[in-house]
Amino acid sequence: MKYLFCHTELCLHSEVSLKDLTKDSTIRDSSLVSQAQNDKVKNINDKMRDANDNEKSINDKVKDSSILPPTSEATSPTCKNDNEKFQNKIYPNYTIRTLKESFLKTGRLDSEYYQSKYDKNEKLIKHYKNGYCHLKDLVLEQSGGFAFSSDGYLENGNLALIRINNIKNANLDMSNAVYLTNEAQNLSPRDKVKIGDILISMSGSVGLACVVREDINAMINQRILKIAISGFSQEVLVILLNSIIAKLQFERMGTGGVQTNLSSKNILEILIPLLDIETQQKIESKITQSIALRAKSKALLKEAKVKVEAKI
Repeated sequence: MKYLFCHTELCLHSEVSLKDLTKDSTIRDSSLVSQAQNDKVKNINDKMRDANDNEKSINDKVKDSSILPPTSEATSPTCKNDNEKFQNKIYPNYTIRTLKESFLKTGRLDSEYYQSKYDKNEKLIKHYKNGYCHLKDLVLEQSGGFAFSSDGYLENGNLALIRINNIKNANLDMSNAVYLTNEAQNLSPRDKVKIGDILISMSGSVGLACVVREDINAMINQRILKIAISGFSQEVLVILLNSIIAKLQFERMGTGGVQTNLSSKNILEILIPLLDIETQQKIESKITQSIALRAKSKALLKEAKVKVEAKI
């Protein structure tokens, strides 16, 4: 259309120019008139040639559009394999979504949410041979921590405060814990931990998880989700929560700028593959052995340290 418009304008321009040229009474020499007309025609022809060249250039670019990702037609069954090969080769994280499939379904428009790695992870879980469930389906009790004032922190005491930095490598590390007054537990009784509770971070390094293995007198700080579960091994669930299976789901759900945040509702919606009892028992046995060996290693290190210091 643009080319046709330009072409019409040039023709009209040539017609008016020629009429003006023939009406010019100052040109008396017919040879000069003929030469002027020829020059005008040549100029118009040159412009038309340039327009044709431009059109050819545009058509060539359109033909080269095959380098772009395939359209939604490539998602049809007949093109599915070729499309997957293309995405893996050129655009490993390229996906196409309609408005109905994206914003109207998830409420999210950020491109990070629609990376193909998240879809592949979800597909693997949903096709697990023993099925899957949402984390909330395993939960009996939950609490989201309490915002204890830092002005009330103590260096020593009987009531410890568990913060996000105490959750490390699927273990609860209380070596740098702060303490609260005994009265602080009355502020939020439901946030007091007990053996078997699972703790999950909801800010910063989201999704860090550990299980409370010892009977400790402690409260959980804000932005930590505490859950009690049934029908699934606590130790195995913590391993899954710290694995890539859950990590990819937490990454996808995460919101925020400098610091990523998750809500307790987000966390409870993640998918958990339903490992059979035998597999859970085998994994839990390995975890128990690992914990015992770690404790023995620490004891030996402590013993060696005492002996070295005694020799100095």
